[in-house]
Amino acid sequence: MKGRKIYALLAVPALALALGACGSGSGKPSKEEFRKALLSQYDEDQQLSDSDKEKVGALLDCMVDDSYEKLSEQGIKDAIDGRDITNKDDQKALQEVVATCLKGVK
Repeated sequence: MKGRKIYALLAVPALALALGACGSGSGKPSKEEFRKALLSQYDEDQQLSDSDKEKVGALLDCMVDDSYEKLSEQGIKDAIDGRDITNKDDQKALQEVVATCLKGVK
């Protein structure tokens, strides 16, 4: 139970980053770009142990894999840029993905 609370605390900044309104460039960023951007934002905002970084990495992998096809191109660009996702469909999809990924965290 304590582990789930830790993961929930780690997921809150991820959700804030992803919900945190214009992207730049053309074309949908790759999954790897999406993941690297979210992970780098964690590294900047959190001082995590190597073990916690591993756990955050696994959580981000789940979130990126599950959300990439569900989010619009603009939603992914906004998340990468650390901007608010304003599209209601993107917000709903991301909330569902976070809930699903947290359930899988042990």
